[in-house]
Amino acid sequence: MPLVFFVVSVVLGVLAARGGCPGLPVLLACDGAGLLAALLSWRLGRGRQAAAVALGLALGATRYALALPAIDAGHLAHYNDTGLVLVRAWVAEEPLLRGGYTQLTLEALSLERAGQVISVRGRLLADAPPYPAFEYGDVVLAEGLLASPAEGDRTSSYGEYLAQQGVLSRMPRASIMRVGSRPGAIVALRRAAGRLKTRARVAIDSVLPNPEAGLLSGMLLGLDHTLPADLQEAFRRAGLTHIIVISGYNIGLVLTLFLLGRHLVRRQMALSAGVVAIGAYAQFVGAAPPVARAALMGIVFALGPLLGRRSHSLTALAFATLVMVAANPLTLWSVSFQLSLAATLGLLLMERRLAEHFAALAAAGGSAWRRAGRLLGDGFLCTVVAQAATLPVIWHHFGELSVVSPLSNALVLWLQPALLLCGAAAALGGLVWLPLGRALGWLAWPALRLTLLVVEWSGRLPWASASVPRLGTAWVWAIYAALALGVFLLERARERRAAAPPAPEVPPLPAAPRAAPPSATRPQWVALAGLGLLGVALWGAGIALPDGRTHVTFLDVGQGDAVLIRSPSGRTVLVDGGPDPTVLLARLGRALPFWQRTIDIVVATHADADHLTGLLAVLERYEVGAAVQPPGLERGDLVRRWEELLAERGIPRVTAWRGWRAALGNGLTLEALHPVAGARALPGEDLNPYSLVLRVEAEGQAVLLTADIDADAERRLVADRLPLGAAVLKVAHHGAGGATSEAFLWAVHPAAAIISVGSDNTFGHPAPAALDRLRGAGASIWRTDLCGAIEVVIDEAGLQVHAARPCEPSGRALPLAATP
Repeated sequence: MPLVFFVVSVVLGVLAARGGCPGLPVLLACDGAGLLAALLSWRLGRGRQAAAVALGLALGATRYALALPAIDAGHLAHYNDTGLVLVRAWVAEEPLLRGGYTQLTLEALSLERAGQVISVRGRLLADAPPYPAFEYGDVVLAEGLLASPAEGDRTSSYGEYLAQQGVLSRMPRASIMRVGSRPGAIVALRRAAGRLKTRARVAIDSVLPNPEAGLLSGMLLGLDHTLPADLQEAFRRAGLTHIIVISGYNIGLVLTLFLLGRHLVRRQMALSAGVVAIGAYAQFVGAAPPVARAALMGIVFALGPLLGRRSHSLTALAFATLVMVAANPLTLWSVSFQLSLAATLGLLLMERRLAEHFAALAAAGGSAWRRAGRLLGDGFLCTVVAQAATLPVIWHHFGELSVVSPLSNALVLWLQPALLLCGAAAALGGLVWLPLGRALGWLAWPALRLTLLVVEWSGRLPWASASVPRLGTAWVWAIYAALALGVFLLERARERRAAAPPAPEVPPLPAAPRAAPPSATRPQWVALAGLGLLGVALWGAGIALPDGRTHVTFLDVGQGDAVLIRSPSGRTVLVDGGPDPTVLLARLGRALPFWQRTIDIVVATHADADHLTGLLAVLERYEVGAAVQPPGLERGDLVRRWEELLAERGIPRVTAWRGWRAALGNGLTLEALHPVAGARALPGEDLNPYSLVLRVEAEGQAVLLTADIDADAERRLVADRLPLGAAVLKVAHHGAGGATSEAFLWAVHPAAAIISVGSDNTFGHPAPAALDRLRGAGASIWRTDLCGAIEVVIDEAGLQVHAARPCEPSGRALPLAATP
């Protein structure tokens, strides 16, 4: 307990210093005085706690003062908002993939401005294209405009979050070139760990469909942006965000696995190996505040038996907090650290006491209460305690409370132990031998799928979360003070009851024997749960099987194109992939059977990032039969990576122009109408007019896919009298005003027009003029930003259009069987 008092005083010293503190010389003098008082009190045996508190306050204030950077001419932040600069730096953290771009944390070495080279220190966060890929330790040249972290962000709290990591500058649109790498064993080790993590994520994506694979990657590898934004929002509204982050359960699982080996080796060796494994795992997944806290506590618990001492939970938490604050006092203002600390404190201080009260109520309440206790289990009570403990922090920072959180947690928490174990086995199996990983993935998929179903269902409820005025800091402290007082009073009452003499026992009256009510045993509950998961798997398999019809699905991938074509027998063609690989993989995982890891044909209509970027992830994670592209695909980092992947995986490449045709069976054909043979863009010329235009035909119905062609390309198609007539038109270039001309619409005469477009895009798509021309042509207009994924189903009876979300297509009513 002395360590607890000392750590509390250190934290209070840091908090007090943020409000204002004297200069560093005065603080150092206070440190000396506090240390002298501690030594004297230790010898005299009196006033130890007071001296420890005084020393902790002084040390905390001093550590905060030392953590504040000096923004001078030698610091990178001094040059924020001063114009174009060229920064020589090295990649100081693992690169983060954020959809269509990569986020790099760079440690600056020098800066060139107006022809002058200046040695600088400090970190910046740079947003770079996804290709070429960078690694930890790469030395780079980054050119762009430096900005303050909060500038251009939605909230200034993001700037504070970056400041906790020492990042005081941003380069939102950076041009980055690799010029070398830093030497050293530590760099080599971290680069190897980063490559292993990338391999592990690719293995998970190869053995499981998305978004289930993305959920597992977040839970096992600590990766960010593994789920689409809409699904992350559903997790937040359902109060289940804690599931997709590394937590104490992961650390406990690592330690438990090594403790199982104590039957094979000496217990001390197993514990020592567990300590090393915890440290290695924490570094592997990234030592974010919750991970660092859990890892440090796990190491303390493992070291206790090694040193012949009993581990004390509160002391372990105090030690972890002390180490983290000493390393970086700004961690105290990290929201993730505050949530982790509050949840852990709540569990340590309240969970056991509430469990005792609940057990007493269950014993007094009869069989119904006992059955309820067995059904809910300890996990539900732990969740309630953790959520109650973190409620003030969430209320203060976000001003939003999840109403359905207790229900959603009760529905999915019991799945998580089996999910992690089976998921880890599938990931390891995928790294060793892909077929083995896929077989093990069948065990993990039902639990992952059921978790996502609960999240999507509860997150869609209109009353899932409630917006409330943000709680002030003083109120947060007051609530936690009241909770601490309540715990203290309950503990004193428990001690008084334990010290009171026991009441004389009264022998119970004999009761007539009666038959015990039937109750399900634990094996029966496990069997029922297994049958339920099997039912989920069979249901998912049944609805995903080929149904003898042609399906053309316009996937909702934001501001980009991605069209999935499935033949009546199940053959698949993917035309374009959108700008975000995470979103595309999640949409494919929903559209295809969960076991399908093959795509027969992948088509890149042109090399723009909003069409090609997502396809690179498909080449990495799916078995692709062939790749189709237009002639003269322009060079660039994306195209270079496209060609590398095709060569690495031995995927045959087909160059398609007007007249190319593919028969997919069951009367389904794919025909290229544009461009003509040999057509190619000149260096620097717009690629859109040279996009590959495809006509899909089945059962006498046609769907025209126009990619990003412009009005000039449309005029050439009309002038050449090509078979343009189609019931469904994929509107060119996301509904831009420079395409979808009246003459072209007259030639196509579509009944339905599909616009693949991102909500709130900065391009103004779809343009009002294009929408007016579509309405004038009598087409029913469907938009992915409003309707989600839009599926066109073709069979011998005709054509139907379905939307993933309820929406009303604009324009005239569709004369076909349309089901929004």
